[in-house]
Amino acid sequence: MPRLAAFPKAFMQALCKEGTMSVSDWIQLAAPLEIQGLEWYAGFLEMADESNWPRFRQEVEATGKVIPMMCCSPDFTHPDPDFRAREIAKQKRWIDMTHALGGQYCRVLSGQRRPGLTIEEGVKFAADSITACLPHAANLGITLILENHYKDDFWEYPEFAQKMDIFCQLTDAVQHPNFGVNYDPSNTYLAGEDPIELLKRVSHRVVTMHASDRYLINSDFDEGLQIYLDGISKLPRPSAEEEAELLNRMQAGDHSARSEIIKAYCALVVKIATDHEGQGLTMLNLISHGNVGLNQATKQFRPNRAGSFSTYAAARIRRLIRLALRKQKWGKIAQGEDRLNDVKVSRRAADGNWDGPDCEVLSVNRLAKFLPQEEPGPKDIVRKQSVSNRLSPKKLSQQQLDLLADPSTGYSKNLRHGEIGQGLNDYDAIFTELKRVGFDGWISIEDGVDGMDQLARSVGFLKQKIAQYWPGET
Repeated sequence: MPRLAAFPKAFMQALCKEGTMSVSDWIQLAAPLEIQGLEWYAGFLEMADESNWPRFRQEVEATGKVIPMMCCSPDFTHPDPDFRAREIAKQKRWIDMTHALGGQYCRVLSGQRRPGLTIEEGVKFAADSITACLPHAANLGITLILENHYKDDFWEYPEFAQKMDIFCQLTDAVQHPNFGVNYDPSNTYLAGEDPIELLKRVSHRVVTMHASDRYLINSDFDEGLQIYLDGISKLPRPSAEEEAELLNRMQAGDHSARSEIIKAYCALVVKIATDHEGQGLTMLNLISHGNVGLNQATKQFRPNRAGSFSTYAAARIRRLIRLALRKQKWGKIAQGEDRLNDVKVSRRAADGNWDGPDCEVLSVNRLAKFLPQEEPGPKDIVRKQSVSNRLSPKKLSQQQLDLLADPSTGYSKNLRHGEIGQGLNDYDAIFTELKRVGFDGWISIEDGVDGMDQLARSVGFLKQKIAQYWPGET
C-alpha cells in the first residue's frame, strides 16, 4: 500500500535562499499532517552542516514520521568529463546524506539540455554518470530515482530528458536493481505531453511518485477554444495532389474548395499563434487574427506568382498576428478581448455553411461551431472555478498540450501549482495503472503552494484515493 510524504513547496525560498525559516520549524509545522514521511531537499541551507543531519532525522522521527526520499538535482549532461566527475561526486554525497537521514530513495536527473548536445550524447553522458553512482547507492541500500523533471531553479537550460521519448530512452539505458523512476504527472504537461501515456510506458519502473496538480491560469482555454482545437485535430489533411486540385478549383471560383483549404490550414494558424504567445494578446485573439490572414491568403494567392500556398499563407498569418500585436501596444486592442467576434459573418456562415461566396469565418468561437465534434459529456466541458479554469484531464488535445509547453524555458506561462484533485491530473487513471503494476512505494506531495491548509486538503484527497484503490491494505 502506498505511503504519503510531503515536501515544503510553499516554503522553499525561506528554507533554501532567505534563511527566514528553519528546518526544525518545517518539521513541527508538518507534524499534524496525517502522513508517514517528509521528503527532504539537499539544498536546505542548514544541510550544509553535516552535524545537522542526525539531528534532523531525530526530530522527524520524534513526530512519528520518517525521511524516505531525497530531492537533488545533478547535472550529468555537460560535455566536460571533469565537470561530470564533480557532479558524480556531489551525487554520492547526496546519497550519503540520504543514508544518514534514514532514507531509501535519492533523486537523480539527466542534466541540462544545452545547445548543441545531441540526444545520443546526452543519453550516454547521463546514463554513464548515473551508472557510476549506483555501486555506492547499492552499498548503502539506496535506490536512485530518475524523475521526469522540467528545470531546476538554478539551471540555465531545461531538463535534457524532459520529453517522453528521451526520458524513456535514458530509463532503458540504465538497468540496475537500485534504479527506478520517480513519476510526476504534472511535469509531463510542462513538456506538452500526456501524463497517462508516459505512466503506461514506465509504470513497471515506477518506485516513487510526486503527487501534484496544475491549474490553467490563462482564460484563453475556454470552451470555445477547447472545441476548436479538438475540432481541427479531427480535420483530414489533403495530400499534395488533393491540395493542388483544391487550389486550382479555388482559383476558378469554387467556394467549397476554398472552404476545404481554410479548414486544412487551421492547424498552421494555431502553430504560428503559439509562437507569438505571451506578447500581449490572448491565444483567442492571436488565433482569430491569424485566421484573418489565412482568409486573406485564400483570396489573394496566385499559384504562378506566389510559390507554395503554405509559404504564402504562413506569411499572411504571421503578418496579421504581428500587426495585431503592434496595435495592442498602441492601445487599440484590449487584452483578453476577442474583437474579431464582432466581425459580421454572412448568414450562410452563421448557419454552418462554409461554401458561401462571402463566407468570412474568422473568430475562434464561430469557427468552433463549424468543426466536427462529438457530443460533449459532463467531463468534456471546461469548468469555471474560483481559482482558475479547469479542463477535464481526459480531453486535452495535442494542440492544447502544445500550447502548454514552452520548450525554451521548460516552464509554462499557462499553468500554476494548485490543490491536488482540483486540477488537470486524472488521479483515477494514475492510480488504476499504479495498482495494476503492484506499486506500493512512497507518494510525496509536491503541492500546497498556498499554505498548510491547502496541503492538508491535498493529503485528505490522496488518502481517500489510496483507500479506494488499495482497500483493506495496511
